[in-house]
Amino acid sequence: MSPIPLVTITPLLAVLLLAACGDDEEEIAASERCLEEDFAAFTAGEIANDEISASLDIETASGTPGRVSPQEVRIQIGEAILPGGDPEEDDEYPVLLRLIDPDSPQDFARYIDELTIDDPLHLEIFDASDIGPGSQDLTSMDDFDCSIEEGTICMQVGFDTAGDGILFDDDDFVYNAAGGTLTIDGFVSGADRGFSVRWDADLGRNIMVQDDSSGDFEGCIRPDYEPRTDYWILE
Repeated sequence: MSPIPLVTITPLLAVLLLAACGDDEEEIAASERCLEEDFAAFTAGEIANDEISASLDIETASGTPGRVSPQEVRIQIGEAILPGGDPEEDDEYPVLLRLIDPDSPQDFARYIDELTIDDPLHLEIFDASDIGPGSQDLTSMDDFDCSIEEGTICMQVGFDTAGDGILFDDDDFVYNAAGGTLTIDGFVSGADRGFSVRWDADLGRNIMVQDDSSGDFEGCIRPDYEPRTDYWILE
């Protein structure tokens, strides 16, 4: 058999290489999924110890109820099975995210709006994993030194097992962030009101019980909002 001419082989190799490259799609980061895939909220992560685990892989294109109050953002980012639960048998519970600046110099929403007029606001996530001794008001973050003015913010995520739309001592699984980064793209005004945030965070233990669970948690939110006098509604 006569050898195949080199001029024939070269174009063939080029076609095969292009085909292979075309199949290798670039993975979209969790923090970019809301914008790229039109999600209202998207998260990827896990909380685990030697005995239990909980997936924080959540996506929703529908409502993300919550509010922006004077010192914090509180939003439901979706629903998930409790740590140690059985996906085949157990119900899902709302997962709530809180972003907190206990010493905000002014109304949180308007303060953020001012800081993001020209560019996104990049913040370090404060290590609030060590809450110290106590048996009441464990979910409070008022005593932490996180401050947007100083370039930091506090983050908390948990399962609303009490079903009251907040995170408090009657919920079973609540985690304070131990570090990471967060970017607030800001508020979009006009007819299409929107609020965009993305993050990559480490999570500390469950503050409701002394366990050694920890995890990682990255994602984004892009809810609509409606301004009110004392707070802004997130939808």
